[in-house]
Amino acid sequence: MTLSILLINGPNLNLLGTREPEIYGSQTLSDVEALCAAHAKTHGFELASFQSNTEGAIIDEIHQARGKHQFIIINPGAYTHTSIAIRDAISGVDIPVYEVHLSNVHAREAFRKHSYISDIAVGVICGLARKAILRRLTQLLPITKNKMTRDYSETISRVAALVEGEEDVIAKMATIACELYQSFDEFHWVGFYRNIGNDTLKIGPYQGGHGCLVIPFAKGVCGTCARIGDVQIVDDVNAVADHIACSATTQFEIVLPVFADNKLIGVLDIDSDNLAEFNEADAEALSTMLRNSF
Repeated sequence: MTLSILLINGPNLNLLGTREPEIYGSQTLSDVEALCAAHAKTHGFELASFQSNTEGAIIDEIHQARGKHQFIIINPGAYTHTSIAIRDAISGVDIPVYEVHLSNVHAREAFRKHSYISDIAVGVICGLARKAILRRLTQLLPITKNKMTRDYSETISRVAALVEGEEDVIAKMATIACELYQSFDEFHWVGFYRNIGNDTLKIGPYQGGHGCLVIPFAKGVCGTCARIGDVQIVDDVNAVADHIACSATTQFEIVLPVFADNKLIGVLDIDSDNLAEFNEADAEALSTMLRNSF
């Protein structure tokens, strides 16, 4: 089954291209819709677009999405700040909804800073003009596809063969980081933080951009993983108050504890620019790889 996304644009967004282009950009709504449809198609998804200036029509479209679309991306326009009815419609259809805004609503008038949608949405992006929608599509499209198709069996077998007989812990970490990074395009940073004592982690072998050099057990997702010795899955790092951001584009993080002889020797940290990238099945497969290796 081809998965379908419904893109809803609310009042006055039909004026894109002529309405305050310094805020909303120069592309028309038709331009944005065509660009989004092409972007979705390249990833094997369908995208349907809808725009209305009336609250009731938007509510009807949300109701009609049941059984037709698997995701909704909505820019409610001014209804963001006023419409309890649209909020109730979203709550009632049980379809994951993502809220987007072309302008940075938090840097504008005070009344635009409140949203009736944000707390029931899976995620929110604002202030990137048309890129807000494209970025949400880029984050959304891999979610279901990757969860359905990601297969660790070859990577686990390859790692097992490469580290067999190896006693050096750093060499094993370097091998695993390289194999995971090369095997899955959606892994944008893969690396280990080593337990160096005194409730402190220090960066070990990694693939991707520069990572944080030192992380105390008391801070961040990696520190929490080390402190409690359990897997940490964060669907949206922006929702974590003490998240330590090594990259501004990171949206998702999974961290797994690494044990050898029942002692914590470090954590494996994987970052992605996509939201909600992994689930428990991924955590189980990665944990198996670590147990087999160390």
